Amino acid sequence: MCKKIIVVTTSRADFGLLHPVIDRLIKDKKIELKVLITGSHLSKKYGYTVKEIDKKIIKKSIKINISINSDKPQAIAKSLSIGTKSFSKIFIKFKPNLIILCGDRFELLSVASSALINKVPIAHIGGGDRTEGTIDESIRHAVTKLSHIHFVENKEFFKRVLQMGERRKNIFLVGPTVYENINKLKLVPKKKLEKLLSFKFKKKNFLITFHPEILAKFKQQNLIIGLLKALKKFKEIGKIFTSPNNDMGSNIIRKQIISYIKKDHNSCFIDSFGHKNYLSCINYVDCVIGNSSSGIVEAPFFNKSTVNIGERQQGRLRASSVIDCKNNEKNITRSIKKALSKKFINSIKQIKNPYKINNASKKILKIIKNINLNNLVKKRFYDLSFVLKKE
Repeated sequence: MCKKIIVVTTSRADFGLLHPVIDRLIKDKKIELKVLITGSHLSKKYGYTVKEIDKKIIKKSIKINISINSDKPQAIAKSLSIGTKSFSKIFIKFKPNLIILCGDRFELLSVASSALINKVPIAHIGGGDRTEGTIDESIRHAVTKLSHIHFVENKEFFKRVLQMGERRKNIFLVGPTVYENINKLKLVPKKKLEKLLSFKFKKKNFLITFHPEILAKFKQQNLIIGLLKALKKFKEIGKIFTSPNNDMGSNIIRKQIISYIKKDHNSCFIDSFGHKNYLSCINYVDCVIGNSSSGIVEAPFFNKSTVNIGERQQGRLRASSVIDCKNNEKNITRSIKKALSKKFINSIKQIKNPYKINNASKKILKIIKNINLNNLVKKRFYDLSFVLKKE
């Protein structure tokens, strides 16, 4: 019998990670797949990124609009309530054997709770990671506890999921899926990328992605001020800004970026690159700046320096190409100068990347096909002392 599986994608961020898995599931004749598209994918404000999803995936898709039109807490809470009701209807209708989730977006809470109520097992990709400067940390761990199968990226993450009381035999070290996209990537030519951006690359260039830091000591309206002041000191360098995630406080950051680029003619802003264009852009710039996970995970693959600002990515494993700095003008300026220095550039030509393990999606497919999905929803908590002695 075919296994009926639903893969859920909520944004440009998780789709890039899920794409290799979805591609393998679509091709397998023993899998009946539906791709549930929701969250900011369906928001015009955030680039309506559903249009970037492959046609072969769209044919297998279900679109659920959970009305994300504000970054206020009450609007996000309303979206979660709409999602819980809508996803439950889909699960009742399709009767999946398994739901696959990835990462730590807030939309996953409504998907996971709906699955739990409907007694549908969950496989979670990306558990055990740490991002202490944002509520994503708590969401990720909550989704881990609601899930039954865990696909983790490295040994440290494996240990953390185990520490959370999950059963050892259901935790699988597969590595990150993102590198499969990069390994197969045919870079978009620079001229084509310039046309997309309506922006000509300068002699040196920055790629800047800055998200809200919900748990920061700063007020959201002050969060990006230090970065924008620091960037003014690099007048001749091209600055390519991407849109912040649809987190609480994103609107004010977005407005401040747009205000900045009106005065700096060597800069541009784009709502959504698309995964392939974004990775290609990393390849052409001299430094990735901000507080996005892409500076920690993807940039090292291209041997590019990263200036990681503030606490959003605190706790994550990082390569030697990542320069961490405090969120103020002086520290950011100093870190950017270091990232551009010949000494630092030479030092990162050979990077030991803590995330680089190959063939993640191939391993995930094999596990899903072979694992017994019956009775997974009945979980017990495995004390770590018990696990180490008995399992």
